[in-house]
Amino acid sequence: MATLLKSKLASVRLRLLFLVLVAVLPALVVVYYSARENREDARARVQDQALGYARISAIEYANSIRSSREFLIPIGSILSPIPDFSAIKPEQCGTIFSTLVADEPRFSFVGVVLPTGKLICGSGAEGADGVNFADEPAVQESIRTGEFAVARSAQNITGAAGSIEAVHPIRYQGNISALLVATINPASISQDIVSAGLPPGAFITIVSRDGVILARYPDSEKWVGTSVRDPQSFATTVARQSGSTREGTSLENIPVLVASVGLSPDAAVEDGAALGDTDAFVSVGIPRAEAYAGVNRQLRIDMMLIGAAGVVALVAAWVGSILFLRQIRYYSDATLQLATGNLDARTGPPYPGNELGELGRSIDFMATAVQSRDAEIRRLNEDLEQRVLDRTSELTEANAELESFSYSVSHDLRAPLRAIIGFARILTEDIGPSLNEESMRHLMVVQDNARQMGSLVDDLLAFSRLGRQSVERSRQSQHAIVERVIEEVLSEQEVRPEIVIGDLPDAMVDSRLVHQVWMNLISNAVKFSGKAEHPRIEIGSMQENGETAYFVRDNGVGFDMLYSDKLFGVFQRLHRAEDYEGTGVGLAIVQRIVQRHRGRVWADSKPGEGATFFFTIGKEAL
Repeated sequence: MATLLKSKLASVRLRLLFLVLVAVLPALVVVYYSARENREDARARVQDQALGYARISAIEYANSIRSSREFLIPIGSILSPIPDFSAIKPEQCGTIFSTLVADEPRFSFVGVVLPTGKLICGSGAEGADGVNFADEPAVQESIRTGEFAVARSAQNITGAAGSIEAVHPIRYQGNISALLVATINPASISQDIVSAGLPPGAFITIVSRDGVILARYPDSEKWVGTSVRDPQSFATTVARQSGSTREGTSLENIPVLVASVGLSPDAAVEDGAALGDTDAFVSVGIPRAEAYAGVNRQLRIDMMLIGAAGVVALVAAWVGSILFLRQIRYYSDATLQLATGNLDARTGPPYPGNELGELGRSIDFMATAVQSRDAEIRRLNEDLEQRVLDRTSELTEANAELESFSYSVSHDLRAPLRAIIGFARILTEDIGPSLNEESMRHLMVVQDNARQMGSLVDDLLAFSRLGRQSVERSRQSQHAIVERVIEEVLSEQEVRPEIVIGDLPDAMVDSRLVHQVWMNLISNAVKFSGKAEHPRIEIGSMQENGETAYFVRDNGVGFDMLYSDKLFGVFQRLHRAEDYEGTGVGLAIVQRIVQRHRGRVWADSKPGEGATFFFTIGKEAL
């Protein structure tokens, strides 16, 4: 019991803790979905930010190209009066251009090239001796259009990887006499773009259509001039997603949110000069870790707060359960004491000012009521015991008086009857021969009635004693008892009926009393079948509602079942005494004996077809 109670109480504690966890769960769900929404908002915000930076970067890139044009046009105007650049001394020209490059760090090289591609002079020209610019895309485009042109250097003439060349034609009397060539430093382009301002960890990459990195921030020296991993796939993807944002990875394999914007000729040159194969894309990437840093930080804070609140709630629930279960155990101990008979056990006072206090008051009220009723029951039991003792004493006295009365009746009635029978017999013997026939008949009637009166007195005394006799059960063979009874009954019969004895199971009975039952039933069967042409009596047993029912069946006169309720009454007869002798007490004795064995007796019959009497002696007797 204690173990079961302990397990039940422990389950209450676990349920309290479970309820706390269930209460915390919605908060976790809300925080999770809020974090998801904030993450989506941050993603959209950062992507918009990246796209804005990409567009600003495109403008900065275009400004760099535009400033290159604005730088070269005035120089071209100054040099246009020169009819023949082949006569210029390279030393003088180189010094001038070196000074210009020093003032303009965005250019790594500035020089003059003949339409044939031959370099006349330039800043740092000693590094470009013997180099021909005829195959440079920007030179070819400027000669073809006669306008300013830019393109990625095909030869990296100045040694700078991913260099971009800006070319402006110099005209003398309307004809192109030479070309001004300026190589734009990719690092300077990156710095110009960075000047627009970038969030921490962001990068900017300018990539040509064929996948060559033209500018990169940060790590310009590491990446400029290199190619992306899959130029064709890159160009297709970027071209398709130009002006949009996507998730991807940086060159360093860092997950980023990327925005790409194409660099079209219209975006780079106001007057529509072609960029040729220098068409490129600007990509701005912001690391996803940086983009979601605020959201993740808030999520961690929220989770820590919920965790702290959950721990506090669990501790509070645990402590509360200890206090709650302590009171419950106290109440349980009190109720167990009540159950084991200690009606003085109580839960209080004092009582807690809550539902547990109400429970304690109810338990104590119940205990008080039970104690009062127990005291009342004890008082009633004591009174009942005294009344039983009084009634038992009265019954004992009554039985003693009844025994005395029975003895008196037996003695007082038997003595006159014996005298009547004796004197009637003497008269018959002494003066019988001298009496006439009618007087002799009267004398015989006196004797017969006296004998019948004696039998009636004997039967009444036997019936009255049955209620006082104890039933002493023992296992008895019913077959043996029946055989003894048949022998006793048939010993006085001149005409013996056919008797068939079937299966008769043994039973736990009082042999004296059951012998009387069989005697009365078999005697009646012999008596009422005596006038049949072939008297037959069947004795056996059968199963009736799970009980063994013994029966005695005859083929005698039978009786009408309408009067079956009178069969087992005292002095009740269904046939005339002149036809069948008897006192009318025999079946009443049978019923009294069967009832003392906790059994039942009944009959079944039809007039002229015989009768069957059944009786049981209780299941416990078998």
